[in-house]
Amino acid sequence: MSENKFKKAAEHFKALDYVPMGMCVVNKDYIVLFWNCCLEDWTGIKKSDITGKSLEIFFPHFSQYNYRCRIDPVFEGGPQAVFYSYHHRHIFPSKLANNRLMIQHTSVVGEPDPDGENVNAIFSIEDVTELTNRIQDYMKLRSQSLEEVKQHNIMREQLKIADIKIKKLGNAEKKVLQLKELLRQNGGVVQGLIKPVTEFMEDGDIQTLTETVSDNAESPGETDQRISKIVSKIQSLLDEPEESNGDDNPADIDQIVKILMINENDEDYETIHHIVKDSDKIDLYHAVGFQEALNALDNNSFDLIISDCQFDGRDDAELLQLLARYGKKVPVVVITGAGDDTIATDVLRSSACEYLFKEQLNKKILFNVINKALKNSYPLAEPIPIPK
Repeated sequence: MSENKFKKAAEHFKALDYVPMGMCVVNKDYIVLFWNCCLEDWTGIKKSDITGKSLEIFFPHFSQYNYRCRIDPVFEGGPQAVFYSYHHRHIFPSKLANNRLMIQHTSVVGEPDPDGENVNAIFSIEDVTELTNRIQDYMKLRSQSLEEVKQHNIMREQLKIADIKIKKLGNAEKKVLQLKELLRQNGGVVQGLIKPVTEFMEDGDIQTLTETVSDNAESPGETDQRISKIVSKIQSLLDEPEESNGDDNPADIDQIVKILMINENDEDYETIHHIVKDSDKIDLYHAVGFQEALNALDNNSFDLIISDCQFDGRDDAELLQLLARYGKKVPVVVITGAGDDTIATDVLRSSACEYLFKEQLNKKILFNVINKALKNSYPLAEPIPIPK
């Protein structure tokens, strides 16, 4: 290309020297026609050094297919190519004062050259470093706030449970004292005692009480002994642990977490088993095929299910629907061999708690996912420590 051609391009695009962003113009052979002052300052490459030379000499990544396939259509009149800072942070690597690389947002549009013979590509590079840092700071603050809210809610629930227990204990002690006094005062008037006693005792105990305090049945000493026995019986009933209402945390740190793995591949099961075998907090069970899994769920209770993405001709969404149909309210982690974010999105939409990629599986990732799934379903659950 003649020197006159470069002078004409420099004259044609000289206004771009005054815009507060990097501007570069190349022809279809990626020869640099124009390089503005802003790019000089950012990259340290002078106009005289790069103009007339191939962009790939200074920035070899432009020879890669993933760049070419998006930029080449621009020379044919195609739509603009946009390289977002999230995926392409440093298209024209430029160091900042703090020695870190500038984060850039780049767009490429077509522009006919001054002669109108060909279409050139104009690169517009925007410095979004400060904006990106602010967004990242905001996301960190948001995550911290959400975690604080979550911890606050957990503490509120714990306080609520503790308050209920304290009230129960206080009421129980008060009722025992009241009952003992009633028993002493109403020796022969059994009907007056039925209501307070039934709050603590079953029908058989009421009959015993009726027989015990029947009018003039025994001497005062014997009656007093029997009254003391009945009060002791009531106290023992109050001290018995309450039955679980189904909202307890099965993944308490002092309990064993029972995990059912559903798949048809012994090798995958052995991989998971090898990772968790050193943990004294996990019992791992294996179900080969969906029917065997349903049988296991019918006859056992599990805290977590790890299921393969596909087997028995069923996909992940169908498997989760079938589990829900059988009433198994257990958190599910889907494990897949497809390293594709689309698969992960489909799994999350189908209501699985978490997902795992086989290719990325290791001890830390597995235990983090297990703990996250348990935490989502049982907020008060203690995390399972990762064995060394």
